[in-house]
Amino acid sequence: MDGAIFSDFCIDNYTGEPTILFPDGTACINVNIVLFGGGVNRADAPKDWTQWRAADAGVAILHGSTWRSTRFCGYAPAPKGLTLAGTFSDTSGSSGSMSAFLAQKSFVLSKGGRFTQTAYVASVTSNSVVSGGPADKQGSYAIDGYTIALHYDGGSAVTTSFVWKSLDPRMFWLDRHGYVSGP
Repeated sequence: MDGAIFSDFCIDNYTGEPTILFPDGTACINVNIVLFGGGVNRADAPKDWTQWRAADAGVAILHGSTWRSTRFCGYAPAPKGLTLAGTFSDTSGSSGSMSAFLAQKSFVLSKGGRFTQTAYVASVTSNSVVSGGPADKQGSYAIDGYTIALHYDGGSAVTTSFVWKSLDPRMFWLDRHGYVSGP
């Protein structure tokens, strides 16, 4: 990954995604390239790279030809072994004049290092309603810095990006998707 050491994480107000800032003024908008790319050259994925600069309220990130300010920086790596408790959901949807769509993914995390992962999709039109989702998945999790390892009870495992701010433990980003804890 060009041998660069990053200087900070921020959450880009424009995209809502974690962005990694480098001391040379470049920024990576795909955290997985940096965390798991293992030697990925910036030229191989130019759409995932941009520039940043200091701004009054924090930093500004270049989107196309427009600089957009963001003030949500300072996402230090989570301590190894961190555990969280609660239900954290990523919800998206859209609607039109005759239809609506909703998708929700959730993680129920326990302080004991266990999780339950759920997913739900619903679609409504003027004459039908369709909803459902796959069976819940369970397993254990281990957080270490900017990564989380999910070990499913069925034997499979995946490690992905994890960005969390200790000052607001109600929210984290997992594989570039924001998850928020309910009230």
